[in-house]
Amino acid sequence: MKIEEIISVVEVTLSVDLNDFRRTNTLVDARIVVSIIALNLGYTLTEIAKSLNKTHCTIFYYRELFKHYKNDKNFRPKFLSCIKAFEDYAETNVYIDDSNLIEELKIRKRNLEKRLEQINQVLEGK
Repeated sequence: MKIEEIISVVEVTLSVDLNDFRRTNTLVDARIVVSIIALNLGYTLTEIAKSLNKTHCTIFYYRELFKHYKNDKNFRPKFLSCIKAFEDYAETNVYIDDSNLIEELKIRKRNLEKRLEQINQVLEGK
């Protein structure tokens, strides 16, 4: 899954444009969501920062903010709706005609499900 796809899912789900450089709560929340999902998919701070036109320090800060925001009454519903949309997107956007690629996608899907489960556990405070 490319970071651009993560960004697109979050933009559609939260009705934002992450090319907007303002620092409104909604835009910052969307950037945090993109960062957390991408980090959990194995992207580096630098890769995420480049895709959001930020520095790696900002992505590090978003990761720290998430620890405080994960149970926030305003942030949590946004985050969970993005996770759901992301899961739906990952399930429906598979265009494969090669059996080896299908097997690899099944492995990636299991890994993604494990990572999303870890995110949900963090959100639930386990």
